[in-house]
Amino acid sequence: MRPPRILQLIDDKRRAGTSLLRDARLFLKKPSFTRKIAMPGRYAIVARFVAKPECAAELRNVLLDTAKLALEEEPGCRGFEILQGADAAGNSLPDVFMTNELFDDFAAVEAHRNSWRTPIRIRRIRELVASAGRVEMAIVQQDDH
Repeated sequence: MRPPRILQLIDDKRRAGTSLLRDARLFLKKPSFTRKIAMPGRYAIVARFVAKPECAAELRNVLLDTAKLALEEEPGCRGFEILQGADAAGNSLPDVFMTNELFDDFAAVEAHRNSWRTPIRIRRIRELVASAGRVEMAIVQQDDH
């Protein structure tokens, strides 16, 4: 089940032709499970994309679809944020997008990477970006307090 209020907000923004909210977040809670992995903890993948000026709206839609499918179909995907870039003064950068994906463990990251949709998605994103996206992976530190 998806968070309807957030998705309705995104749909309203799409219909109105306005840009994505800078802090729009797509989160979906799923039942937790455990797997054996080399490093304990959750993993985050953070990516930055600069769209070709004429492709910003289409890139945004590709990222929204990617988030929706990952949250619905990948059991280890805990969250998928899509962020609109902003400069130091807080002004929106309409061609800059960032994603922040959260996974239960490294096995879930591998499942995401090995999805049959991944090569299709990567090829489409490459067609829409002015420069290659920067992708970083990190282990989410657990707070012991």
